[in-house]
Amino acid sequence: MPHAETENERETLTRVQQALAADPALDLSDVTLSMDGRELVIKGRVPGPSTSARIEDIAGNVRGVDRIDNQLALRGGV
Repeated sequence: MPHAETENERETLTRVQQALAADPALDLSDVTLSMDGRELVIKGRVPGPSTSARIEDIAGNVRGVDRIDNQLALRGGV
């Protein structure tokens, strides 16, 4: 159930977005990010498994992210 983001969640989400934006090779056009406490929820579609792994790797190194719920699907996949 969605909740109103706390200040800490907003700050962490901003750090994650900045970290991901620093990698110009990442295609984030169909990816949404949200925070649930200290868990980052990643949804959307990516071109391949390496993109999904890279997003998770970068986000996992951001201060404030303790867990990642990676719900990404591959484009063109079933």
